[in-house]
Amino acid sequence: MVTIKQMVRTLRNKVRASSTTKRPKTITVKIDLESFKNGYDPLVKNIDYGYSKMAKITVPGNDRLSKLGNRKTARNVFNDWLSTRKGEKGRSGKQKPFCFDELEKLDVCKHEFGECLIGAATKTKSGLRFVFMNKKGSDSYVHHVSAFANSTNEDCIHSVEMLETVSSSKKDSEARTISHLCGNGGCSRPGHLRIEKKSVNDERTHCHFLLRRSQSLHQSEMIRLACPHTPKCFVNIYKINKPYY
Repeated sequence: MVTIKQMVRTLRNKVRASSTTKRPKTITVKIDLESFKNGYDPLVKNIDYGYSKMAKITVPGNDRLSKLGNRKTARNVFNDWLSTRKGEKGRSGKQKPFCFDELEKLDVCKHEFGECLIGAATKTKSGLRFVFMNKKGSDSYVHHVSAFANSTNEDCIHSVEMLETVSSSKKDSEARTISHLCGNGGCSRPGHLRIEKKSVNDERTHCHFLLRRSQSLHQSEMIRLACPHTPKCFVNIYKINKPYY
């Protein structure tokens, strides 16, 4: 059986062999922030995240990502990101967290997941931290807020039942976490997230590594065809701050 590492090695060689000096095309994309209000994502009707096939598990209350009672607070924080614009500053004098409504993008990967919902503000290497989600603070980030906000919708992607299976501890490879299908750690779009095992989340980094080094639509298409994950990995590469975009 072919392992993930073997697949990565084979694909890396193929990508290098078919590389080209031609630079990927840059396009301008616009994001309709209003369509994400309250954590809703139009992708809910278009993508099968496979949750119905996932086994139900029980996570001790003290190991859950956050108290489910924080869902409404998460929704309010999420809506603040959508309504805040670049240049608006908080009491500290720093830029308030906001989401870009227009981005410059490298056109190197075709997929059905749409654009990322990228936030911007002063942040750590791992993204913005939100203490209200978890007493530890260090375990709560943009994508956690996004998933909790999404669960407040009647027509949601990430249900309360699924959020109950997410563990705060990430030491066990079988523990469930919230993955970025897009590989952008700063993305807060609910439809770009999936609750799955930490081991699968770790595997996705190999696909994203290759996709980010793709020089053409053909190369990324070849990589996605070989991607063993469900849903398949993809990337949106935007010309803004590293390391997430």
